[in-house]
Amino acid sequence: MRQFLLFPCLLFYGIFLSAQSAVYPLWPEGIPCANELSMEIRDDARIGRIISKVHEPQLVAYLPQGTAATGTSVIICPGGGYTILAWDWEGSQIAQWFNSFGVAAFVLKYRLPHWESETCREQVALMDAQRALRLVRSKATEWQLHPNRIGIMGFSAGGHLASSVSTHFDAGQPSAANPVERYSSRPDLSILMYPVITMDTAFTHRGSRNNLIGERPKPDRSIYYSNEAQITSNTPPALLIHATDDEVVVPDNSIAYYRQLRKHGVSAALHIYEHGGHGFSFAKEMGSVRHWPTVCKSWLEAQGLLRPVLIALVIDGRSKQGPWKDGTSILQKQLLASGFFQVDIANVAAERASTASFQRDFTAYDLVVSNYNGKAWPTQMQNDFERYVANGGGFLYILSKEDAFLEWETYYRMLSKNGWRARPFHWPRP
Repeated sequence: MRQFLLFPCLLFYGIFLSAQSAVYPLWPEGIPCANELSMEIRDDARIGRIISKVHEPQLVAYLPQGTAATGTSVIICPGGGYTILAWDWEGSQIAQWFNSFGVAAFVLKYRLPHWESETCREQVALMDAQRALRLVRSKATEWQLHPNRIGIMGFSAGGHLASSVSTHFDAGQPSAANPVERYSSRPDLSILMYPVITMDTAFTHRGSRNNLIGERPKPDRSIYYSNEAQITSNTPPALLIHATDDEVVVPDNSIAYYRQLRKHGVSAALHIYEHGGHGFSFAKEMGSVRHWPTVCKSWLEAQGLLRPVLIALVIDGRSKQGPWKDGTSILQKQLLASGFFQVDIANVAAERASTASFQRDFTAYDLVVSNYNGKAWPTQMQNDFERYVANGGGFLYILSKEDAFLEWETYYRMLSKNGWRARPFHWPRP
């Protein structure tokens, strides 16, 4: 029953678009800490497009098609020492790989501290990553994603950004004027590829450190962006991938983060390959490190994130028996807690109110749950619901609602113990 569509993008840039992608600005209402840069793009024969001087931060969305979609999504932060973005090598190619097994992917074009003013330098990348998580979560229903299955992935300095947003997040601002800001910026998981983690000069990546906080930062800024020092029990689970012979970002970065995750009781996995160096992306023809995508997919599967999420609709609005609002709240919590459902609520009408305006596209749902015992739906909606069930749509009703719609004969065929169509049924005519 589920259909995944590519939604029209708000702003198109031909250089980014493929048959599967759409571009969304992060700050359509106005970019905080805006710069006056002109973005530059060049092609590298080995790794593809390289972006620098980012002016307008964006998300490029890759939404999986068909029934394979799982409802899980990952925001990808390409690396480049906080100076450039390795857009294809650590971005679009990775997104297309996620799509191949049903995971939605969003490549983040974030602002780069190297090009920013002293005032805004350390703020902009983290600000953009936090906004990206809020944006995806705010559009979870529209994009048919599970709001509690949104991960962050980062490569090298992008790994520092991914670990930064994993340790510096908030629950959203309920009173914010912009609805996007009301959503949490916490990722539900992180995948950190040969990541820069610390600002500790003993084993940091000097280029990333200098670009982000300068050569002589205040001690508190160095500690703030040493993400191994910011881990709590609420830090999301992490998968870390590194190579022993990485001389650019030494594996001590991943080890330090992993140790602190364990110390705080956070689920974590660390894979350090003997060879691979730095910046290996898919590591094709590079020995055992080339198997990291299989490890990553298996880790996601073990977390229960590759099971498809079903879309459920709970219909309420009135009941002759008991407090229907409480019942709907319990149903929603139970469905969400199972990990198998995303839940929409449709309040048809309060007591004595008209139902004439009730409209719903039932084909968008895998399951319809009726917690409603009130006035009749419009005839067209009844016909649509009959077609939905006849075509295999799931239908569950709360037992106390079985005497709803006494004039709707087909409804009672659907409720019959032996099924419906030509099978015997009891229709309680008024």
